[in-house]
Amino acid sequence: MYTFYMEQQPDQTKELSEMRKALNKLEDYAKKGFLFHGSKKRLAILEPRQANDSQPGKETIGNLNAVYALDTFRVPILAALMDEKDKSIGGWKRELSDDGTTLIVGGENFTFTNGYVHVLPPDNFKTEEHDGNYEIVSYTAVTPTDAVEVRPSIVNLLPNVVVHESR
Repeated sequence: MYTFYMEQQPDQTKELSEMRKALNKLEDYAKKGFLFHGSKKRLAILEPRQANDSQPGKETIGNLNAVYALDTFRVPILAALMDEKDKSIGGWKRELSDDGTTLIVGGENFTFTNGYVHVLPPDNFKTEEHDGNYEIVSYTAVTPTDAVEVRPSIVNLLPNVVVHESR
C-alpha cells in the first residue's frame, strides 16, 4: 500500500531517483545494525533531551531525558519530514493500523518539509521497557555516523504508509 504525496512535476523522476538512493543508503545502514533518529536539522551531536510523549501507556517510557532511536527507518523518515503549518497549535499525529502493519500519519495542521535521518552507532543505546512499551535510548550524547537528507517525495517510496490531510 502506497500513498502518493507528490504531484506530477517534470523533475519527478530525478527527485524520486535521489530519494531511492537515500532509501537504499538507509537500508544498507540498517543491515549493518545502525539505529535511526529523524530531525528537521542536520545535527553534529544528538544531546539527550526531555521527551514529552502523551500517548496512553507511554507516560513513563516516552518521557525520558535521552536520545531516542529506532532500529528501522520508516518512522524516523516521517519524523524528519513532519512539520506543523501553524507552530502555535498542535494537530498532527502518527499511529499504526489495527493490524500493526500500516503507519497512518496526518491531521489538519501538518505538512511535509525536508529533514534528516541521523544514522547512529548502536553503542551506548539500550532498550528500556515499561508496561510492555519499549524504547531504544541513550542517556549520553551521540555523534551520528551520517545524516541522510530526506525530502517529501520519499513518502512515495515507503511501503505501508497512508497520509491523511485530516484524521
